[in-house]
Amino acid sequence: MLAVLLLASALTTAEVVPLPQPLVWAREPSKLSFAETANGGCRVESSAGAEDWVVRCTDRTPVKPGEIYAFSVRVSAEKLEEGLTSSAELRDEHGVVLDWQHAMKPLPKTGVAVNVFVVPPRASQMSLRVVGKGAAKAEFSAMRLERLPAAGLPRPPRSRSRRAGFCSFSALL
Repeated sequence: MLAVLLLASALTTAEVVPLPQPLVWAREPSKLSFAETANGGCRVESSAGAEDWVVRCTDRTPVKPGEIYAFSVRVSAEKLEEGLTSSAELRDEHGVVLDWQHAMKPLPKTGVAVNVFVVPPRASQMSLRVVGKGAAKAEFSAMRLERLPAAGLPRPPRSRSRRAGFCSFSALL
């Protein structure tokens, strides 16, 4: 409960990062339709079977290790063969991908999801993504990215793994 209160406090003092209109990528582009919506979101219809598709919600946003971000999105899916996830694609200063699905969290079929994560060492660029797999008919709206103040949030756990230095939190509202 304390972590939720600290997160709510941090969200009220966050810096909003502007988001461009989302873009879409599909392993089988001919099986996907994509339309922008008036509210800065998008509608996706896929008949892709077992193949994956991605709604890219940001350009390559400059980031620094240790920064904390919250990405929120409202999801409304009428049809969903497989699940949806949100994550960050991280790149180093040369544009080399460090992680395609950093802080990956499942998204609800309907509702608002918030994914809060810390930028790991070596990352200098981030693109936010919603990933789906298979047939779907879904709308994504109210997408928001915020840089949170570090004060008051839990510190990342210490780890000896290659992926040390990252921590993520998620909440369904």
